[in-house]
Amino acid sequence: MENIFSTQDEIYTFIEKVERLEKDIYKIGDAFGKTLNSYLSETEKNYLMSYFVDANINYKDPESFVKGIKFLREYLINIPILTVHLAFMPSFELLGRMFSYINESTTEKVPLKIKYDPSLIAGATFEYKGVFKDFSIKKQNLYSNK
Repeated sequence: MENIFSTQDEIYTFIEKVERLEKDIYKIGDAFGKTLNSYLSETEKNYLMSYFVDANINYKDPESFVKGIKFLREYLINIPILTVHLAFMPSFELLGRMFSYINESTTEKVPLKIKYDPSLIAGATFEYKGVFKDFSIKKQNLYSNK
């Protein structure tokens, strides 16, 4: 299933929304479609519905829905995240450009997690699937006697 999330925060926000929907599923009954619209954006709703179809889950049956949400939550929590450590907090514009560049350079959409690291002077470090790459100038290197 194609990833629709740009950041790890978006994944967790979506999970929270779906968990609220899950708690109310027994109250909803026949108003599922209308209720879904009040909980999720159009993109999120389409993502959830395509997940149910792909996983062959009857979302109209509350017990199947709850089981499906449990599996979806596990799937989402385990999506690989690209963690980028920067010496500054980037603007939303820069985040958008970074996300676009990374996803144009890869075969799948990779969510980002941005971390502020004041020990970096310039450049960045990257972590993905347990691999760490350092393209930075760190403060401690400036003061070493080498």
